[in-house]
Amino acid sequence: MSSRTPALPFEPENELGVVYLFGLVARRLGFHVEDISASYPDCLATLGNGGQKHKVRIEFEFKSSSFMAHRHDPKKCDVVVCWTHNWPELPRRIQVIELSKIFGVGRSVWIASYAAKNDDDLAHTTVANWSVPRPARPGDLVLFYLTRPVGGIKYAFEIRTDPTVSRAGYREGTDVFAKMRKVAAFKCPLTLEAMRESRALRSAHFVRQSFQSRTIVNAHWPALHAALIERNPAAERSLRKFAPDTFS
Repeated sequence: MSSRTPALPFEPENELGVVYLFGLVARRLGFHVEDISASYPDCLATLGNGGQKHKVRIEFEFKSSSFMAHRHDPKKCDVVVCWTHNWPELPRRIQVIELSKIFGVGRSVWIASYAAKNDDDLAHTTVANWSVPRPARPGDLVLFYLTRPVGGIKYAFEIRTDPTVSRAGYREGTDVFAKMRKVAAFKCPLTLEAMRESRALRSAHFVRQSFQSRTIVNAHWPALHAALIERNPAAERSLRKFAPDTFS
């Protein structure tokens, strides 16, 4: 993340990350935490300094819209702390603290699975409008996992534009697309078999699920980056901008 938080170099992926980041800035924002529990609401605190203090009830959500999905009673909450505020209908009496605006929105790394029949097109593509994970943003890196017979991560693309929903030409319905620029093509793909043999990657959710979904992999990017460079030393220069120690 762009704030370079030492203990969390990438933006959070879940509610626990939101709780952690709130803890880093709570005092600066005027909150004095009194209790955190597993029941609703998540947190009780006082807000303010000096003699102007009052009790507040805080609920943590990764996205503010989850407040509605979890069917929380808005009358029992004063503040929603989230990473992304995506619920315009949130009752006005509830204060929203959107942590992404405090820490800055950094890049993320994604893995997306694509049919191996696209290999030839991808090999000759530098910039293209391509299907991307719905929550992705400009600046994010997408690792292209191609299905068998490739069976591995073969390309890395950087998203250059905001994703938009449009009609999918390869199936019925719509999909999410963005303009992407090829960052690297790996002559030696990082295969699923190799990841299953890797102590650092074999327990990763995307490995256990055999790349059945598009997923964020920030926490695993250092291990993935090391494995890709080990097999493709020439790609180190292409990926330098996205190296784990400089990724922000």
